[in-house]
Amino acid sequence: MLIAAGWSQTANAGDPEDYPYVRRLSETGSFTVSDISANGSIAVGYSSTSSGPRSFRWDTASGGLFYVNDMTGTSRGRAEKVNADGSVFIGTLSSGQAFRWSASTGAWNLGALGGDRQSTARDVSDDGSVVVGGSGANETQKAFRWSAATGAMTALDMPPYTVSSVAHAVNADGSVIVGQYYTAIGTHAFRWTAATGVAHDMGTLPGSFDARAVAVSADGSLVAGESRFVVDTPFDELEDRMSDGYTSSSFPYSRDDFSFGSDIISVDEWRGFRWNATTGVMQPLGAIGSSGGSSPYAMNADGSVIVGASQAGSRQRGFRWTEATGMVSVEDWLRGNGVTVVADFTHNATGVSADGNIIVGQTKNNTPYIARIVLADTGTMEPRTNLSDVDTVTSTDSGSSGRQPRGINLTGESGTSTTPSTSSGASSPSSTSPTSSTSPTSSTSSTSSTPSTPSTSSTSAQPSGSSNASTSPTTATSLAAPASAAPSASAASAAPSAPSVSPPDSAAKTGHSVLPARSGIIDLDQYARTLAARPNAGIGLDIANTVLDGAHGAPMRSLLEPGRQSFSIVSDVGHNDGRDTAGGFGVADIGYGIGLEGDATARIAFGGLYDQRDINTGGDFIHRGFYIAPEISMPLAGGLYATVGGYYAPGRMSIERGYLNGGAMDYSRGETDLNVWAAKLRFDWLDAFSIGGWKLTPYAGATYAKAEMGAYAETGGVFPALFDASGEQSTIIRAGLDGVTDLSDSIRIMARAEAGYRLEKKTATTTGAIDGLMGFSFSGRDIDRFWLRGGIGAEFDVAGGTASLNLNVTSEGGDPDLWVRTGWKITF
Repeated sequence: MLIAAGWSQTANAGDPEDYPYVRRLSETGSFTVSDISANGSIAVGYSSTSSGPRSFRWDTASGGLFYVNDMTGTSRGRAEKVNADGSVFIGTLSSGQAFRWSASTGAWNLGALGGDRQSTARDVSDDGSVVVGGSGANETQKAFRWSAATGAMTALDMPPYTVSSVAHAVNADGSVIVGQYYTAIGTHAFRWTAATGVAHDMGTLPGSFDARAVAVSADGSLVAGESRFVVDTPFDELEDRMSDGYTSSSFPYSRDDFSFGSDIISVDEWRGFRWNATTGVMQPLGAIGSSGGSSPYAMNADGSVIVGASQAGSRQRGFRWTEATGMVSVEDWLRGNGVTVVADFTHNATGVSADGNIIVGQTKNNTPYIARIVLADTGTMEPRTNLSDVDTVTSTDSGSSGRQPRGINLTGESGTSTTPSTSSGASSPSSTSPTSSTSPTSSTSSTSSTPSTPSTSSTSAQPSGSSNASTSPTTATSLAAPASAAPSASAASAAPSAPSVSPPDSAAKTGHSVLPARSGIIDLDQYARTLAARPNAGIGLDIANTVLDGAHGAPMRSLLEPGRQSFSIVSDVGHNDGRDTAGGFGVADIGYGIGLEGDATARIAFGGLYDQRDINTGGDFIHRGFYIAPEISMPLAGGLYATVGGYYAPGRMSIERGYLNGGAMDYSRGETDLNVWAAKLRFDWLDAFSIGGWKLTPYAGATYAKAEMGAYAETGGVFPALFDASGEQSTIIRAGLDGVTDLSDSIRIMARAEAGYRLEKKTATTTGAIDGLMGFSFSGRDIDRFWLRGGIGAEFDVAGGTASLNLNVTSEGGDPDLWVRTGWKITF
């Protein structure tokens, strides 16, 4: 089974009701896609099995997937991050060491720093040459940088009194690394540069006590992180946060703070910031509304857009931040650009494209979503945010098909690590704390000119609501960049410089207007179901088998003596309720038959077909076309006849696929060719025996059909898709018993009992791309391979000919659930 670029947190491959996409593979267990390359060509992740995690690499262009073996010949481990073109990915082996995979080396164990037995890899540079992470046990972990040029892992030079450290992210060329380090009194955000060779303490937001850095811009000049405050929170609100699945560190600051029955409780509250290496300014990101915590998860290429999770009252929402708009929910960002969003349902935002126009994350139901706005080229109003435009950083990989926007992180993870709790592992804020406090809601930036020493003292009071608000003043400020990279003190006190690229929030600044009709937000679980449920080539097989074994499924009733001829009109009309579709169909044809020497009978029919069904996930389809069906029945010996037939049907499929956009139904439409050919071989033992006036004819046969459905691109709707051409075949073996008895001289009763069995196990694979976003691949669904059919009907001699009416019903399988065959034949 294949995976695709869609993002469920985990998925069970063994659940037949789940649709197989992105994190779902063809073995029992749960599966996670950790990352996808910037050009969208390669996805990496791991499957969870009883014997441990197994790393995999999937090529979205070829559909090839393989499990990655380590040096011991096993494939145990977790692939975590992949470089820009997918040629290198990193992770952690089950044995507890960081690894780096490339085509030339395979999964190479990076080992650990001297004296350590374990290590973890957290990020990789765009070209794959630099890997960062942590070495050692959590309580003594050391941030490292591994270089392919030297093949060596080196510890990053940390500030004095560091107890442990870990690197979370690296910039595009591997020259800047950010993360966090721990001292006996707190957690600190750091930025390391190759130019200085040392890690710089970035400080904290005014009034906070700890900090950590989680993301860095492509050039390394801007860093996103979060800083810890201690705030008093109503207990009822904290309960609401927990029930909403709040993922920030809002927990009691210390055991003494917690009092059962109390209305107020002191909790940790992390608040996001953006730090500028040029100015040394640490800029608070604010909150959705007047107050609340926030956790940045990702940053776009130039650092102008930051996304993450923010507390809005008692609810957590995904946020998008720019200097122009401040922090807004993902939903309000869309609404502000003219998109209709019925309800708020994001829980976080975990990834953002290079230009900041595409955001991915998790909904409050723990399903993945993708949101985007599309800009139009000035003067043309044509979509501007497409695959080529989003991929703003040029890739040397020409084989990616451009299906994935540059810089997007298609994971359900924040990119931050689980770290020792500062509320329990660090001392309470005091006069010895390395931070100082001002108002926790202050929106001013803070700077310092002393990068390598603890910050200078401040007489600011503790934040309001802190458990130690009445204690003595503490030290604090945000620390500037090293002197070699920092501007003068006067420049450091200035406001941060504006982003080099205007954010997409301001169409006037970019010179491009927003296209609301191409912008929106989709729950990828729901959207993926609509892709998987899209009717495929198997629709044509259904009609072919109905014609060959329905309308033309009683050759013994059409035998002619040599020289005799016949003219007939036959139709099948019925209802087909499949797993993903339900609706009616109809086929009708006119036929000509002639009796040949040797008691053979040749027939040919020309007809039309129409099949219209509703799609269970939304929308419908119409399949229409015509067909030609020749066949010949020949006697073999002793009442045994062989019938050989053929079928060819060129047709068209019109599909309207419905999906939810911002909670409201939207539709994308497409049309393509659907061509089918088929052949059948059947043996009848005419009137082999009789029981109670019934003449019984046993029969058996096989039908082979092949359908080919063309590629097409949908139009309309906010998230149209492109579907690749596909094909499917069916091989069905049937065996049954026909019976006929005379009710009168002009009326005959007919009955049929049949069993059918299809040799194929799965339907066709569905592949393609969500326009402007990513590729997808869905393995075929399991086929109901065995079914039973029963029929009852009558023939009437009328108007010089013979009219017939038959009712057929089947169990779930390869034939329609219910259909009626009617016919009229004249012999001359």
